[in-house]
Amino acid sequence: MTEVRAPLAAAVGALLLILSACSGTGEAAGESSTELPRPVAASELDAGFEPDVRALSQWRDVVTPYLTQDLWTADEAYDAGSVLMIPLEAAFRSDNESWRQQFDDHFARFSAADQPAVAEYTLDRLQYLYLASRYLTFSASSDPDEEHRQLAELLRTTVTELWTETPAWQWGRDPFPTMRDRVVWKLDQDATEPSYLRAMIDEELFTLAIAAEYSAYERSTDVPQAERSAAVADMVETSRRMVDQEGSWTEEGGWLFQVGVWTDHPDYAFAGYESAPDGSEGKARADVAPDSSHSARWPVWLRSFAAAQEDPADREELLVVLAGLSRQFVDEMLVPPSDDFEGIRMTNYTDGWNGVYRWGYATAGQGNGYRAHELSGSLFALWWGLLPDRETGASFCEAVDTFPLDQQVLRLYTGPNTTRERNPLTRWPAFFTNGFAELEARLACGLAST
Repeated sequence: MTEVRAPLAAAVGALLLILSACSGTGEAAGESSTELPRPVAASELDAGFEPDVRALSQWRDVVTPYLTQDLWTADEAYDAGSVLMIPLEAAFRSDNESWRQQFDDHFARFSAADQPAVAEYTLDRLQYLYLASRYLTFSASSDPDEEHRQLAELLRTTVTELWTETPAWQWGRDPFPTMRDRVVWKLDQDATEPSYLRAMIDEELFTLAIAAEYSAYERSTDVPQAERSAAVADMVETSRRMVDQEGSWTEEGGWLFQVGVWTDHPDYAFAGYESAPDGSEGKARADVAPDSSHSARWPVWLRSFAAAQEDPADREELLVVLAGLSRQFVDEMLVPPSDDFEGIRMTNYTDGWNGVYRWGYATAGQGNGYRAHELSGSLFALWWGLLPDRETGASFCEAVDTFPLDQQVLRLYTGPNTTRERNPLTRWPAFFTNGFAELEARLACGLAST
């Protein structure tokens, strides 16, 4: 696989040619058998998803009691922001009023709760706030009620404070004055030593994605142009530059983000090993691609970035990037069930490499880490299942049929596990046996079929 760096507009044209060629018909790209996603905001996604009896039962068992809890706290926010994204989309793309009401009630309680300072548990809270921002745009109307206005204001003030006021830490130096300063500095660097100094981190990506959803909310609620947030508009423009500049295309039409940037980061120090290393000597991999677990947010982030664009052409270009991400996932990362392994799997890295990840990481312990395919449990806890293509959906339909999981599959999905405390409903391996992971697969299968 060869990586090709190119400006986004030019790369989009190249990808459309690839998609046309892959159809085997010589037809125009718009008529290709690979269907590109529609340029829509969250609230405009196709409805019509009808959950089956098993999904209704599993929802009552796991999602209903989960949503009654205060999931915005420091101990809960990170996992809640992950595992509730697919149920949120299912709730608003189905006609199930009870499911929507449960999210309404949950976020009404959150909006009324005391809010911590922005600097407290920033990353965990941002992951939860991104879920809240998606809820806001799904449920937006031209005449929002007080609870929605309150939630919107919380999101706007949080990302604005992070972007324009709060000092932003950075490896090996004093903090930048603001997150904006740090992000712009990274985008202005061609290379750094070490390489990961210019890596876009989750705090930045979630902040930009929340701003994008807030921007879409401003439009859907008819906020006059003159009254819209200038800081949010700046974040939307920065996210567009970031995707254009930091993304790259493979010759096969796949899309990757910041290839080679993480090469010398400790999490990737053993990436060159295809199996567990014998000793403590690292083996970095040149031009390493990001890991497949953290990258599982991109199927939704790209939708958010696209929905925030005022220009339909810009929106369409970002959605073609989403199609490229789908191509990369299906062609290079996804591993279907086989005679030797009953479950679906994915490679540990987004370029299809399946080497070791995070060997000796704090929550895995010394002499331990993620071996080949051991990030595959993230398929059910994160958002690859929301990619807009039938092949991904079909893989999750296959996954539904593998539950209850046999012990070999359960061990691989659980991996080295984490030592941090988790909610009983989302704690691994219970997550894979209590109906939650099966529900995630069932919802992803159903959403892809509508």
